[in-house]
Amino acid sequence: FLDNHDVSRFLFSGKSVEALRNAFTFMITEQGIPCVYYGDEQEFRGGNDPANREDFWKSGYDTSGATFKWVQKLIALRKKFSALEKGGQAVVWATTRVGDEPDAGIFAYERTGGDAAPGAYALVVINTNAQHPSSPEFNGALMKVGAPPGTVLVDVLNGAGTFTVAGDGSLSVSVPPASAVIL
Repeated sequence: FLDNHDVSRFLFSGKSVEALRNAFTFMITEQGIPCVYYGDEQEFRGGNDPANREDFWKSGYDTSGATFKWVQKLIALRKKFSALEKGGQAVVWATTRVGDEPDAGIFAYERTGGDAAPGAYALVVINTNAQHPSSPEFNGALMKVGAPPGTVLVDVLNGAGTFTVAGDGSLSVSVPPASAVIL
């Protein structure tokens, strides 16, 4: 979970709505059972307990808001692709760099195997850097993935195109600031 009744809301700390959506992307696509605390999808900004327990019925429960739609889309993708729901998880890129480096803010993981359908595969690449696009590459080294060379991966989250796994198992993908791709 991102929030619960015992902690201040994610947005209370001054984090952006884009960061919240990235956090939802991680939470809903990582291994385990996601738990959405009521109101996060409505962008509630409550502070410390009890200010984090806003009256939900007063919100009007807007189902047309961008964050609500984002969560709805992520849940639909999780249901559609068994790798996101039941696959094992392996981190393929994690950086500590946060500046101008090409991979600043990148975290990427594969979901495959486990109890997912045979051949099910997903790659999630999240860019937490809000300043510039980032890619899982540094000093000439590219991210290596488990998908076979020549595999064409499709961005099912944004429809931002296709990406082909190179002959050496590497993959190059640029992720816009404070956003993610699910391939």
